[in-house]
Amino acid sequence: MEIVCPIFVDGSFCRKKELPDDIDIVLDGLAAPPEKHWPLAALCFRRSKFKETYHVDVWARLPLLPHDLSVFFQYVGDKAAAELQLEPKHPKGILRVLP
Repeated sequence: MEIVCPIFVDGSFCRKKELPDDIDIVLDGLAAPPEKHWPLAALCFRRSKFKETYHVDVWARLPLLPHDLSVFFQYVGDKAAAELQLEPKHPKGILRVLP
């Protein structure tokens, strides 16, 4: 599949974790042409196969989806907050890769 939109990349490798164990990507369908929205959504429906093959959790950011995970991943979250002694909503960086 050709990537036609920016990709947000996050995961435990972004912290000083000795053994990072996850990578999360969000396909930014809001920046993709409308005819590409369905293929991006379909990829997310195959999330378990994608994770099994590439060891990556994949999500889509699309106009009709209620949650914007590109925003969600811009905070440290519960697990990292406990580890780093921060508030879960403490902002952090996220990598945006352009096509």
